[in-house]
Amino acid sequence: MNAADVRHLFDYNSWANARVLDAAARVAADLFVDPAPVTIRNLRGTLVHQLDVEWSWRRRWQGLDEAELLRDEDFPTVAALGVRWREDEREMRAFLAGLGHGDPNRPVDLGGPHPPPLWLLMLHVVNHGTQQRADAAVLLTRYGSSPGGLDVADFARARAANAGDRVVPTARDVRPGSADTPERRSFGARAARQSRTRGRPAWPAPRPVSPRTSSPPRSLAAWERSPVRPGWRKAGCRDARHRRR
Repeated sequence: MNAADVRHLFDYNSWANARVLDAAARVAADLFVDPAPVTIRNLRGTLVHQLDVEWSWRRRWQGLDEAELLRDEDFPTVAALGVRWREDEREMRAFLAGLGHGDPNRPVDLGGPHPPPLWLLMLHVVNHGTQQRADAAVLLTRYGSSPGGLDVADFARARAANAGDRVVPTARDVRPGSADTPERRSFGARAARQSRTRGRPAWPAPRPVSPRTSSPPRSLAAWERSPVRPGWRKAGCRDARHRRR
């Protein structure tokens, strides 16, 4: 995995975060901090945890101190959380822009005998965000402010639309009972009309695979085959500490 690949991953991550924050800004202030009816954390706790994980991992990748956990109480409103998130977003963008082509394959010292490559930890952050955004989306939907589709396919379509490309939905994009918002109803109608047309989504073009010149494994399968001892995730991730709060 190269620098362009991880930047693309974090483009998706930022897009999905923004959709959730926009939806959260539309709910009543008391619902933002009320106890969660179905998820582990309430809406504020879920979003603060997501930001804390992204912030703390980036600082570790940069060789900086993790500092203290972000506290829910420091963000009484969605607007206050959004200000801090945009600040972290700028710092993350600057970090990603400074990555060289092969930098994602460098090992990151987490205190164990087998340091994982940077790309694996970055993939973990994006994947972790998927779970947190799903929890937030459940709460937001119950509060009447669904963020809509958060899949990578939705991101690809949005990016293609912004670039002026024509994206033709297929019949598989239309599912019974999925038209729960005006946007989805409109999309469902278009997809039904175009289901017999030929066309393919404007997916990003595959990137060429660079030769294997660095020592850390370049694929997840290769990493899993390496003699990694358990514990690196515990040493580097703040998730467990959050769950113990």
